Amino acid sequence: MLDDLDAWGVDTRFISKSAQEGTGTFIAEIDQTSGNTMVGTLGANATISGEEVSQTLGQIEAPVLLLQLETSKESAMAALKTGRG
Repeated sequence: MLDDLDAWGVDTRFISKSAQEGTGTFIAEIDQTSGNTMVGTLGANATISGEEVSQTLGQIEAPVLLLQLETSKESAMAALKTGRG
């Protein structure tokens, strides 16, 4: 997959793989009123530390920070704090 992303010109410098955890998996359940419930596991995303996020964001220049909250609370909070700087 990383080779494909590289071939498409996607910057993959900050993508890492976990030797201990698999990828996260989520399922969206949508009811008859269009309400949804997400059920899943974070997998390797839960292992991303706040320090890793802060270090990575320190190397990126971007006008917008988008969070999907599919990582640990620690890493999401680090992103918010670093992004305000």
